[in-house]
Amino acid sequence: MNFNIMHVTFGLKNNRMKKTGLMLFTLAMIMIAGACSKRFIKDPVEYTIVTQYDSILRDVYIPNTGTYEMTLDVKFLTGYHSDKVLVTMGQMPANVTVTPDSVDEIPTYSQRYKFTSAGAALGTYPITVTAYTPTQGFRTYTFNVIVIPADCAALLFGTLNGSNACSLTNYTYVSSGLSTGVKNKLNINNFGGYGPEATAYVLLDCTNATLTMPSQRIGNGSTIEGSGTFTPNGLVIHYTAVSTPGGPADVCTATYTKN
Repeated sequence: MNFNIMHVTFGLKNNRMKKTGLMLFTLAMIMIAGACSKRFIKDPVEYTIVTQYDSILRDVYIPNTGTYEMTLDVKFLTGYHSDKVLVTMGQMPANVTVTPDSVDEIPTYSQRYKFTSAGAALGTYPITVTAYTPTQGFRTYTFNVIVIPADCAALLFGTLNGSNACSLTNYTYVSSGLSTGVKNKLNINNFGGYGPEATAYVLLDCTNATLTMPSQRIGNGSTIEGSGTFTPNGLVIHYTAVSTPGGPADVCTATYTKN
């Protein structure tokens, strides 16, 4: 009689242990499965879009009858490294096209875009770039398409109010922007306020809105050389002027504002 009681008791305990073990095993499997599933959840990809060799998305200057090429870098930062980033260019102004208009690649990648203007009206046009990834959804970036004359010098014809900041002295004066008959080459009469006989020329880079002033001897006897930037509203030229060979150089910044 005692043996049977012990047998039954042992059987009950054994069943309880089996059930407890089964519950623990099931719980362990659930925890392992959860950990594994978490391991394979995608972290949202982080990226940035910039103009190549730069840290921002820069404006585009297009001659109204010409082309301009811009390379964008889509840079991977962190997250799921196999997500593609779809980049789509927004609506262009009338008579301007861009090729390609969309690209879908895995970052990091670079894409060269060609903008073509067929007589577009001069002006500044905001453009929205849309980027999409499955893990981040949509993002937008903006830049300007700026349509400029095919001959940038034409922007600066007329009266230019000048101001010089030089190592020797500071002063103001009035100059004139004149045509040279050569595309993107501008004459500046009374350059530096050196007198009506002093006419200097600058070469304009319409794509980058920069200019160079090659070494030249002007009417007052000075030899000048420099570089700078320009907009449709004026120029800034950093230059040196030497009045006699081997003599001291006057270092100046000439700022011109179109009247």
